[in-house]
Formats: sequence, C-alpha cells, structure tokens
Amino acid sequence: MKVLLNVDAITPELTGIGNYTWHLLANLVRSVEVENLLINANHRIQDGNAFWNKLNSKDDSTTASSGIIQLKNSGIIRLKNFLRKSYIAYAARDIIRNYFFRRQIHALANGYIYHEPNFILKPYAGVSVTTFHDLSCIHYPQYHPATRVKWFNNGLSRTLAQAQHILTDSEYVKTEIITTLGVPSDKVTAIALGVDARFRPYPQQDVEQTLSQYNLGYGQYILAVATLEPRKNLHGLVEAFTQLPVKLQNQYPLVLVGGLGWHSEALLAKLQNLESKGLVRRLGYISREHLPQIYAGARMFAFPSFYEGFGLPPLEAMASGVPVLTSANSAMAEVVADAGILVEPHDTDHMAKQLQRLLMDDALCLRLSEQGMARAKRYSWQACAEQTLQVYQSILEKN
Repeated sequence: MKVLLNVDAITPELTGIGNYTWHLLANLVRSVEVENLLINANHRIQDGNAFWNKLNSKDDSTTASSGIIQLKNSGIIRLKNFLRKSYIAYAARDIIRNYFFRRQIHALANGYIYHEPNFILKPYAGVSVTTFHDLSCIHYPQYHPATRVKWFNNGLSRTLAQAQHILTDSEYVKTEIITTLGVPSDKVTAIALGVDARFRPYPQQDVEQTLSQYNLGYGQYILAVATLEPRKNLHGLVEAFTQLPVKLQNQYPLVLVGGLGWHSEALLAKLQNLESKGLVRRLGYISREHLPQIYAGARMFAFPSFYEGFGLPPLEAMASGVPVLTSANSAMAEVVADAGILVEPHDTDHMAKQLQRLLMDDALCLRLSEQGMARAKRYSWQACAEQTLQVYQSILEKN
C-alpha cells in the first residue's frame, strides 16, 4: 500500500488535529502494510520515514522534546498569526499550498492513497480520504473566526465530491455527517482517537519537581486543558468556579492550560481579578514532557465545552487517573460515558454543584478515577491507525 499523508497540522504548540496527525504518522511509519509513505509538509512532498526521523532528531529545525517543527524567526510567526485574521491570507495560503502540491504530485505520488487529516482536500486525481473531526463550522459558526468558516464552506462541496471516503472521530459526528451533509452511510467511518501512554497516574514524588516549576501542589488544583476560545466554554467554567465556597476556591485554584485562541479578550478580562487573588492560574501552552504530569497532579479535570467531535483532553485526564467533569453533549458523553460527571454546559449553577461535589467527596473521586482509567484503556493510537489502514485497503479494493 502506498500512502500520501498531509502533515501541515504538525506545527508548534500541537493541539487536537496536530496530535491526530502526529500519531497517525508515527503508526504509518511503523506499519508493515505501508510499503511506501510520502508526506506533504512545508510545500514539499517528502519521504515519510525520513521526515519522521527528522522530527525526532536534534537538528536546528526541530526539537526532540516536542518533536514539532519550530520556526526560527519569531517575526515570521507573528506575521503568520496576523495574516490568519484575513480571509485573503487564508485563500492565498491555500492557493500557494495547492500550487506546490499539484506541481509535485504527478511526478511523485502516482498510485498513492491521499489522506487529508484536516477536513479540506487538496486537488488530487487519485484515491482521496479526508477526516472530518466535527461540524462546528456549520453548527456553531459563531465559535470560529469568520475567515475559518469561509475557508471551510468554500472547500466543502469540492471535498465531498472528491473524497472516496470520510473518516471521523466519533459515532456522534458520523451521524451528523450523514444527516447534515447527506453523505451515504457506507462512505463514512467513525474511528475513535487514542491516548498516548505518557498519560497515566504518576506517584506524587515523580511529579513534584515539575509541579513546583509551576507553583502547583499535588492534588490541590482544578485543571482545564483547552485553547482559550469561546467554544471551550471556559467562561462558564470560571462562572461556576466563582460560585464555590471561598475556602474551596483558595484550597483548589483553577489552573488553565492552553494557548490563546480566537476571541479570548472577554475571558482574559474576567480572569484578571481572579488571577490577582491567586484563585486562577494561566499556564499557557505546556510542553509534551510536562503536560502528563500536570494532568496527573490535579484533584479533578473540567472540560465543559459547548461542542466537541471527540474530546481528547477528558480522555487524557481519565487515563491519568483524574476524575473528570465534562459536558453531556456531542461526542464528550460518548467518550466519557459513566466514567465521569456529565453536566449541561449552559447550566453554571449545576456545574458549580458538581465541582463542589468532586472536591469534597473522596470516595466519588476514587470511584471515577478507577472507572476512568478502565475506560481509557479502550482507546489507543495504534488501534486508530490500524482501523484507518483497514479503510484505506477497502477503498483501494473498490478502486
């Protein structure tokens, strides 16, 4: 089997789609079923194995600690962030990327199955597979920058016409794709994401050094891991947190891990007073080495997002042995099920009561910790990749 994987999502400050792409690439490199693997990155189609080795090397363009390509010029990074606010920049980026892709594809990738992990396919005459992680741009456009929504909508029809198959992360989104987009059910496959083995319970002595770097006490904080943007409902979580008794707020500060996203100004303004009192801590983006230990050191994990196509952070928390509170909607309920506390994300009063319950009920926390770890064992990146390869094979047999 010959595979061409687009890995443009593997960038500094790796988040959801980047994580998915990273682990898919890692498993494709190891698979005996893949005789040839090419990747598309940085406007260039390259050998997948050589690219993977470079990602994990200590040369000038990569870091072994994160395994993510690092841009050396911070000015370029700032320029890219500025241009993302403009749809013209979005469109220009795609025109440039598609130009280089087309120019190389005929010479290098004949007979390959092309997999796009990030929704919108690039033009390709061969067999194409795409992954739709959710339909938030359609259902909740207000939770995205207008440029992102327009980019998605403009490429949607072409992608649906080009794709031989659509992968998605959950049965919930599979149903949405069938009912909302009118895609035949036999053209959509739900393949659950996995959880990295680094996310596991750690003894207190193994994490104290890391926690001390962030001025955190073991078992003495509420953790939330999410990009600071409206869809993640961190505003609602903060509202619920402020309803807790003052003693609990002081004993268990709210710790937010994640980079700044779109439209985070209102949330930052709300956090300012709480941060000055030491009740809320913003740690920003945490490295791949430290994040599992930050998870494992938490008293509980909160993720009351308005909508998710899967919900990777709650799964990582469960694998870490940390009791989880998350939303009873979209795919989060499918992933967590009865191994966590499910809440209506708009009901901050109920959320506050459940936060308090988890902070005060040690027996409940122990039970949810055990149930969460057992449930997390059902999910692995290896299984995700193996099922993806099975889809590749079935499509190739039909074409």
